[in-house]
Amino acid sequence: MIGIFGGTFDPVHWGHLRLAVTVQRVLSLSAVHWVPLNQAVHKAQPSADATQRLAMLHAAIQSYPTFCVEPCEVTRGGASYMVDTLAALQTQIPGESLCLLMGADAFASFTDWKQSQRILQLAHLVVAQRPGYSLQFPPELAAHACTAAADLHQQPAGLIYQQAIEPCGFAS
Repeated sequence: MIGIFGGTFDPVHWGHLRLAVTVQRVLSLSAVHWVPLNQAVHKAQPSADATQRLAMLHAAIQSYPTFCVEPCEVTRGGASYMVDTLAALQTQIPGESLCLLMGADAFASFTDWKQSQRILQLAHLVVAQRPGYSLQFPPELAAHACTAAADLHQQPAGLIYQQAIEPCGFAS
C-alpha cells in the first residue's frame, strides 16, 4: 500500500512530515508519494511557484528513503484535481492500493471535490485527527468509515480511516 499526500506545500513543514511519518508507520505503507498541486481549486493559489515548492519538498524529504516527490500535477498543468491524479497513479503503479493522506481541514470539504465518490473507488482516505478536533462525517460518507488500520489492507479502496496525530510539542 502506498500513501499519496497532495497539497500546496507552501511551505512544507514539520506538521506535514509528522503526518506522513506517523501514517506510514501505523499503516505499514511501502512508500509515500508527495504530490504538490499545480493550480489550487479550493483555496488561494500558492505564493511560491511550482519550481520552488518542488525544491522545498525534495529538501524536506531527502532523509526519508521511502518518500518521493511526484510532480505529475505540476507536469500536467492547469487545475489540480485529485481524482485525475489518483487515476493516473493507479495506472503507473498497477496492483498497489493507494491511501490518500489528508488533514481534517481538507476532509471537511471532501464532498465538494471533483468526483469525490470516484476518489473513494480509487483509494482509501486517511484523515489526520488533531487533538481536540472533532471530525464530522457527512452522512454520505459514514458507511465508508473504519476504525482499524488493518481493515485498509483487506480491500483495495473505499474506506476512510482516522489517524490521531500527536502535537509536535515545540516550545514557543
